[in-house]
Amino acid sequence: MSPTNSAWDDTRLEAAFAARQAPAAVAPADLLAATLARIGGRPAGRATGRVQRLAPILGLAAALVIVVGLAGGRLATTPPAAGESPRSSIGSAAAPSSSASADGSAATSEPLTVSAALEVRARAGDDREITVAGFLSPWFAVPCPALLQPRNPTRLACPDSFQYLMENPEHLRTTTGTTTQFGPPRGPAIQPSFALVTRPDVPTDQPAGSDTAPVVLVGHFHDRRSALCMPHDVATCGQTFVVDRVAAIDGRPVGVATKGLNEHWDEATQTNIAEHPSDLEADVDRLVLGYVPGGSILSRQLVTIDLVLGIEPVLTDDGVVPHFDPAALMWIVTVLDSSDVPKARTFALIDGTNWFAEVTEEGAVMHDRRAAAGPSDGALTPVPSADPTAFDSAPTSVLGIQVRDVATVMRDRQATMDDLGRDELAIRAWYVGPNPAAACEPAAAPIHPPTPPCDEARRWLLDRPEQFGAEVGQLRTNPEHWPAVLNPLLPVDVPFDVPATWAGPDPVPRAVIVLGHFEDNRVDAYAGNLYFVLDALAWTRDRPVGTLDTLTRLTSAATEDPASVIARVGRISPNAAIATWTTVVDAADFGSVEPRTAADAPEFTSGRPVWIVRRLVHDVMDGRQRLAIEWAYTADGGTRVWLTETPDSSPDLVPTLTLQDPSVRTRSVRVVDYDDQVVAIRSTAGLDLTWQRIEPRERGLDVARGASDREVAIRWTGGRCDPDWQVQLRSATDGSGSVGVEVWTSGDFCPDDLVTRSLVLEFDHPIALDDLTTTWNPSGG
Repeated sequence: MSPTNSAWDDTRLEAAFAARQAPAAVAPADLLAATLARIGGRPAGRATGRVQRLAPILGLAAALVIVVGLAGGRLATTPPAAGESPRSSIGSAAAPSSSASADGSAATSEPLTVSAALEVRARAGDDREITVAGFLSPWFAVPCPALLQPRNPTRLACPDSFQYLMENPEHLRTTTGTTTQFGPPRGPAIQPSFALVTRPDVPTDQPAGSDTAPVVLVGHFHDRRSALCMPHDVATCGQTFVVDRVAAIDGRPVGVATKGLNEHWDEATQTNIAEHPSDLEADVDRLVLGYVPGGSILSRQLVTIDLVLGIEPVLTDDGVVPHFDPAALMWIVTVLDSSDVPKARTFALIDGTNWFAEVTEEGAVMHDRRAAAGPSDGALTPVPSADPTAFDSAPTSVLGIQVRDVATVMRDRQATMDDLGRDELAIRAWYVGPNPAAACEPAAAPIHPPTPPCDEARRWLLDRPEQFGAEVGQLRTNPEHWPAVLNPLLPVDVPFDVPATWAGPDPVPRAVIVLGHFEDNRVDAYAGNLYFVLDALAWTRDRPVGTLDTLTRLTSAATEDPASVIARVGRISPNAAIATWTTVVDAADFGSVEPRTAADAPEFTSGRPVWIVRRLVHDVMDGRQRLAIEWAYTADGGTRVWLTETPDSSPDLVPTLTLQDPSVRTRSVRVVDYDDQVVAIRSTAGLDLTWQRIEPRERGLDVARGASDREVAIRWTGGRCDPDWQVQLRSATDGSGSVGVEVWTSGDFCPDDLVTRSLVLEFDHPIALDDLTTTWNPSGG
């Protein structure tokens, strides 16, 4: 499909440019005063209940401000006849009423028509925020030439240049045979840029005349970024309508939502990283709005640094942004400032850092990233102060772990950072769970990994009950500010029977002692050190806890006795368990509970149920004694076990076969058979073997045919000082049938005293010698 511009003949082009130069309609003399008076209004009342401090209400309430503020921004519409209300030519379907929707979003019933918006555009430099109703044409993913100029939200390159917001629905595409032509609208139209928000979906398979969508858009012309277009494009860039908010589609109000990596307009260059920021939306909004009194959020983006310059070209010369980690995340938030003429202001925050600035036409204006308190509203019921006797009966240690308060833990974390690793911690705190009246949208699946939840699902561990909602907790407003508050993550298989922490709209903090750790392997690596993951409820004043050993069944299909599972793990572990927390889950759900382990051990993602055994054990880290969790995984009724060598490591398969004393030079050889294809191993003693070097030939491993086509002998050279060896076998993933062979020792390699070792591997299928490969190279030759 090749787009052409045949409908843009010279006559139409001249007429279009003439229209742009036409004098603007004169606004009424009292229009500015009337607009400011209307913008000054604010929706009255606020729902009670401190739960609002956890929800992203700042962004949703912003929509209510837009109703009042932007409705007052009708700058150049035709005055209504006497006794008649002003109307838009788009009709009620595209202009919903000005009442808020269920999620707090709303759109004005009096947006500008496209014709009136063109009058605003004709006024040079008028970049005030307006609301426009019209019909949006489809966006076509047509073949386009390579973009040679720098990205700029105001420069509409192909295919964005083929999309219009029109006063009346028009069909702009004509297809004849294999040729598709695009023509401009015949009626009033403007061209929007959706670089800052998610582009509305307009179906392209509708009949001519109905392939448009009625929308209400909030935005402005003459954007500050247009001055950074190429000199010959500056005027054209200034005519682009930069959309700061999609207020309604097909008559349905649209709330403020974060535009993320997977929907960014520059998908071709985005990096493939998990979109899990350190900061929460509500915290970012609170930080931004602290610098715009009375402002409201129009739009919010979360992008990687390598995409930022395409959104904010002025940051090209910034001293930090172009030199920052390109895979780091940045928040870009557009705010409506109604303190004077309604204008859009932009703020940028490098996620999890103190780099916070307002982006202006001159560049980044740095601001302090300050810790903002929660809203002070007399209508909210205050949380009572802590009962000074609440912890009188609490233990001072749990399983030998000293109990510390949240403030002490946070001070230790700030001092040691990641040096604590996965140390098991016992914390005394006031606990508040999620409000049962609030829920995440979409709701989390019943079985899911312990990943950061939405704001409504946050849990709180507080030094004092009155801190609830006033500190943003572990996901802190200022990374250098370490409040005595944690927002812990609760895995689905951890029993946590605490009395209700909410009485209607009011929180009821409960005195508890919990066990948990940082650096959890299930949380994304870059964020794992931020999150405290709960392992057990050790004490609560309201109810006795009893034993800390637990068994959680997430499936009823398991048949094995849990005691035999725990014994199987205990036999191969060198450590004695202080406490054991056991879970069994269907193989189909294992990846939801343990996504990282499922990727490393796909054998657990199908077949029999899987047992997860977490054992609290003594461990030594950096010369100090500690308690930490050892993880083990095994199938129901199976024999294979994956185990963490240390509490801070990832799990690996425990050797499946062991050959004791195969020669006078070797104490043991253990085989780790990841694909479960070796059925037996034996010594090469007494065999007459013909050895050949595995390709590449300079590597230090030889193979020979054994007694059958299923037997292969392997031989390698290693130091005499290393009597215990491990052979690892893993099949190639390319379907070639080759098997990689690696040999390792846990001792110190002594290359000046070499000896040769060997053993025979018996596979469960015939295997060619050429199917064995290796990268092992002890000599470096």
